Formats: sequence, structure tokens, C-alpha cells
Amino acid sequence: MMLKSCTAIALTLLVAACGDRPAEARAQTLPSSRTPKTDPAAPVTAPAASPAGEYARSGARVGTLELRDAGNGEWTIRLQGGGAPIEGAGMVADCELHARGTREGDRIQANVVPFDSTLMSVTTADLQRRPSAVTVTLEGDAAIVDTDFALCAMQADLNGRYVRRAAR
Repeated sequence: MMLKSCTAIALTLLVAACGDRPAEARAQTLPSSRTPKTDPAAPVTAPAASPAGEYARSGARVGTLELRDAGNGEWTIRLQGGGAPIEGAGMVADCELHARGTREGDRIQANVVPFDSTLMSVTTADLQRRPSAVTVTLEGDAAIVDTDFALCAMQADLNGRYVRRAAR
């Protein structure tokens, strides 16, 4: 009995609100659950800033990350770092990798590519024996690095959280 009364009241209110207007006019009056509700006072969100730039990891293990937009949807990644400074000069820990890949949303997925630097070199043959990849997940001014790169000296680790350096 109570359900019938509630239904009757709801229908009465609906008819009163819509009156005898055509269906098109009634549809404009009724709120749609599919229409997003926007607050006119809400600030307009600016497009996300480019993640291109330099990042640093601090703490027990230090390192640097450089992200560059190579154009055509491709990104280059350069990572350096590895061992903990407290392990001293006897720790062979410096490591570097270069990678190239694409960005989708907040992630850059890349494959390690051959390179030659003052720190170390990685050849095509090295990568054929042990292919490696790196994922950079962007979180505001931070970049979370996850890689399976295994050509670093013992205990060297490039994985971790890197924070964007202030513009110079």
C-alpha cells in the first residue's frame, strides 16, 4: 500500500513538472544520469605538463633519470646510478642504460638500446643475449622506474622513485 502511494506521488510530481509539453521539452527538463555534473565555479584543469626533464633519486641509492621527447610519439630514457654511496669506493656500482619507447597515459614503456658512454657501453650482442626493458610510471613530479636491466655491476640498482629537478 505504501509503495503504491509513493509511486502515485512521484508520478503526480513528474506530470506537474513537465506539464503538457512535447517529449523533446520534457527530456530537456529531466536530469540525465549520463550527463556529467559540472561545477561552473570549479577551476579548469590545464593539460598535463610534459614529463620531459631531469629527475634524481636520493637516499641510500642515488641516481639520475633523463626523459626526452624524441618526437613521433617516441621517448628516450637515460638512467645512471646504482650502488649506495655509503658502500665506499670499493663498490663497483656505477651503471647506465639508454632506452627508447612510447608513452601511453602515465607510462613510458621502452626497450634498452645499444649505447657507448664514458661510464659503460652496451652492444647489440649484449642485448641479444639479455634483452631488457624499462617502465617509467609518472606520478606528478615523480617518476617510478622499474627495469629488468641486468648488465650493471653487482648490487647496482636503477629501480626506484626519482623526483623532478627544479628548472635551472
